[in-house]
This record gives sequence, structure tokens and C-alpha cells, in this order.
Amino acid sequence: MVTFFLAHKSREKSPINMLISFKGKKYKRGAGVSCLVKYWSDTKKRVKVVSGYLIGSEANKILDKLEIAGIKAMTDFKTHAYPPSDEAFFKVLDDYFYDVKDAAVEYVHLVKYFEEIYTPRYSQILGIGTQKTHNTVLGKLKEFEKYRKNKLRFEDIDIDFYNLFQEWFYKQGFSDNYLGVIIKVLKQVFREAKEVDKLHNCDGISHRRFITPKKTSDTIFLSESELSRMKELDISEQLLRLDNEEIRPSLIARKITSLTLARNTFLIGAYTGLRVSDYTKLSKANIGDNLIKIRTQKTDKDVVIPIHPIVRDILSNGFDVDQCMHDVKLNKQIKEVARLAGIKEIIKINKNVGGKVIQEEIPKYQLVTTHTARRSFVTNALIAGVSPQLLIKITGHTQESSFQKYVKMSNTLTAEILSEHPFFKEK
Repeated sequence: MVTFFLAHKSREKSPINMLISFKGKKYKRGAGVSCLVKYWSDTKKRVKVVSGYLIGSEANKILDKLEIAGIKAMTDFKTHAYPPSDEAFFKVLDDYFYDVKDAAVEYVHLVKYFEEIYTPRYSQILGIGTQKTHNTVLGKLKEFEKYRKNKLRFEDIDIDFYNLFQEWFYKQGFSDNYLGVIIKVLKQVFREAKEVDKLHNCDGISHRRFITPKKTSDTIFLSESELSRMKELDISEQLLRLDNEEIRPSLIARKITSLTLARNTFLIGAYTGLRVSDYTKLSKANIGDNLIKIRTQKTDKDVVIPIHPIVRDILSNGFDVDQCMHDVKLNKQIKEVARLAGIKEIIKINKNVGGKVIQEEIPKYQLVTTHTARRSFVTNALIAGVSPQLLIKITGHTQESSFQKYVKMSNTLTAEILSEHPFFKEK
């Protein structure tokens, strides 16, 4: 990360220093420019450009070039096992600084900027999940460049690009929501190149049809009776042989262990309301006598959750919480557990594939995913009468609108619950 600060804030005029944090080491030296302290912006880490103080614009150009040179130097040393010495690092930085006469020329290509400037800038700040998303978007943009046989420039990103990209994307069978993720990140990168790095003045993304599509997917929750069927399922050799007579004896013990681990891991998620990134990473250190305390990965917030009797039962019966299953494998295994538990109700869903809505009839167990656990927790707790305001404290949602997306009650179930409310009772 590259930033700038004033060497002497208490004086009328101060030199500007550069600070680079890289691989746990800090590299600091003067930026070679000064400014009046009253014109320095601590928020933007740049000199304010105001009438009568033209030096601000020239100073900022140097700071911009230094930042780009610093990021490129970090990229050069990224694969090194240890951070370089100050001398070695600043030598590479200076080589880039004095060679780059116009950074905009070199970084006119969007993908190159995304990979070499934008991504390293936030590599120490963003969570692992967000970094994975950015890498996915970068990969798709590279695939599109290969398909079109040319590199994307900032001036190419307009409504014509959007329509071509959308057509190519949908032909591969991807959904609207996946396209929405790509477009959202693309817009972020495009704006940063324009507003922060001053690499272009294009406004192609401002077209009213250059939208970030997002469709509400048909999703399910498991009722408490369905979760109970999963918990009481006897995952044994007899069950596996009844399900598949041809199963090899050498696989039976391994499969029993795997399915049991998947079932217990999923149920912990369904009775804590944690995201899969959290309930698969629980450790003994998170478990108290009556409470689970954890700092969530996505929001970086502390949440405290009462231990549900079912979670307590799982833990007291020898389940090692440190052995929770990885989410990718869990997604596959939990479908099999749900099938063996008889969760086979036929569900009609609307799937968005390639920009078209297709209705399908699918056995419910095929729709069970790692995220179903969190959705089931929210819905079942509300059905049981837990206040939404209290639930939000546990789930860690920052907005009630986001929380409501997890509530998956049918109109019939809603009516049944309302029928028990005093308002609908005879006075």
C-alpha cells in the first residue's frame, strides 16, 4: 500500500513524505515536493487544488507517478520470499518513476491496470472472498479479450462493449447474477482508473442501460422437522448398502465418516446462523459454556450466539469442531445427506440461465447448499417467534433489507403462522 503524509503538520509549510507498506515492512522517504499545510488533504492524501495555489496540481502529478512506481516495484518483489532492503526497493521504484513519462500510456489497457495497479493496491485490505471474486472477474475479462482477439482499452468500455460481453457471457449458460458480479467489479475498476489514477476521461459506463443485473433466485430453507430428520439419520453400513448395493466395502467406512462430518457441520450452521465461511472455521476457542463467540470473516465483526440444544448435543457426542468440513466438499455431501434423510419433495423453481427464465421441477435435496443452513436458521427462528431485531445481532447483517432476503416462508406458511396471532382469534 502506498500513501503520503506531511513531515511537519505544525509548520506553515511541510515536505511531503511517502510511506509504502509491503510484506510487513515499511519503506519511508521524502516525496521530493512540499506544500502549504493548510492546502493538504488528509483524506485524499493529496494537495488541494485551489485558485491561486497552482503548485498543488503539479505536486499531485508527482505523487501520482510515485504511487504508480511504488505499486509496480511491489509487483516486482511480490514473488520474493522476504521483503527487499530499503536500498533495493527504492532503486526499483526510481527506475520505474524516471522511465514512466506518462503512466496513462502504459496503463491504457483496462485488464493490465486491473491486474498490476488495482489488485495490488487492495491486496492487504480486502478479504479473501473479495479477492477471489476479483480474480474471477479478471479471468473472465481475459477470456473475453481472447474471444475478441484484442485488448480492452478504457475507451472501449461503453454500451456496445456491454451488449457484446453480455451476449458472449449468456451463450456460456451463465446467470444474470453472475453477470452482475462481473459488471459491478468492472465499474469499480473503471471509476478508480478515472478518478484516482487519472488514466482516462471516458464515461461509457454512465449509459442508462449499462446496468448491474441482479435477480432474486428461488432458494429454499429446511424446516425444523427436516433438520431433525437429518440429525436422527442413522448413517450406517446398512443404510449405505440399502441405498447402493454395489458400494465397495473399502469405501463404506470412509463414506460414513464423510457424511457424518458433513451432517454435523451443516447442522451447526443451521443452528448458529453463521455464514459458511465462519461455521466451517469454528474452533474450540470459539466455544464457551453457553455461548459461541466469533469474529466474522466477511464483515470483520464480533458476534455472540447462544448455543442451541442441538449444537450442544452434537458437541457433547464427540464431534471435534476443529474438523469441520471444507465448504466445497460440504456442498456436495450435504445433498446426499438430505437425500438419504428423505428430503425429496418436488420443488418448482425459476432458474435464470443465459438471460432467460426457465422453470424446472427439482427434488428439494438437490437445492440444499451450504448457504441453506443460514437461511434455515433465520426462517425457523422467525417462525418460532424470535424478534428480527435480535436475530440481526446474531447474523451480523448491517441492513434489514439484506436480512429479509434470508426469510424464505411460503404464502401458505405465513398464513398459518398469522392464524395463531391474537388479531385473527375470536375476541
